[in-house]
Amino acid sequence: MAPLKVSDFDASLMATAIFKDFRNVFKDEELYKLADIPLEFQGMRMLQLKRGYSSKEIKMKSSSPSVVYIGMPAENKNEHTYLDGNWHNT
Repeated sequence: MAPLKVSDFDASLMATAIFKDFRNVFKDEELYKLADIPLEFQGMRMLQLKRGYSSKEIKMKSSSPSVVYIGMPAENKNEHTYLDGNWHNT
């Protein structure tokens, strides 16, 4: 199986990285680090967004069907935080 490739994203707002412990959470900030990542998820591809990314859309393409997990800092969660499930397969 060929490795997953993620493309057609705005590189000024996002970067690709390998999901593992102590990786920076955000593209442009070193304050937050990933920690206690279960072994089954380590080594997967991830997109790092810029801190404060506020668009309601994340646009990208993947080279094969993929499961996408979305994370955010706990302090950003509130009653207005939601995902509408409006995914487009193009």
